Amino acid sequence: MNPGLLLQFWVVTIAGRINAYQHAIITYKDEEIRCLREQLKKSTGNDQPRFTNQQRIRLATKAKKLGRATLCRINPLVTPDTLLRWHRKLIARKYDSSRAPRIGRPPISE
Repeated sequence: MNPGLLLQFWVVTIAGRINAYQHAIITYKDEEIRCLREQLKKSTGNDQPRFTNQQRIRLATKAKKLGRATLCRINPLVTPDTLLRWHRKLIARKYDSSRAPRIGRPPISE
């Protein structure tokens, strides 16, 4: 195999990973900006923005892709621990079986 071709392959692979990493950061920041704009529309003068559940879900799913170290570096509006806690709650709710359909024959009415 041609050494130049192998080097070119590795450069393209690494560039693709860097691009994906940067894209994840940009999509998270875009979501943060979108949430802040929604907050501005219904601002009551509070210092701290209050996120709705839908906004928390959107931010948490984007934040999970970045990881704690990257979140610390990009200085998000919400602490990385809070974002990751929101994500854990989201996943826990997804796998909560309390609303799952019951298996088996339904009870007989008297």
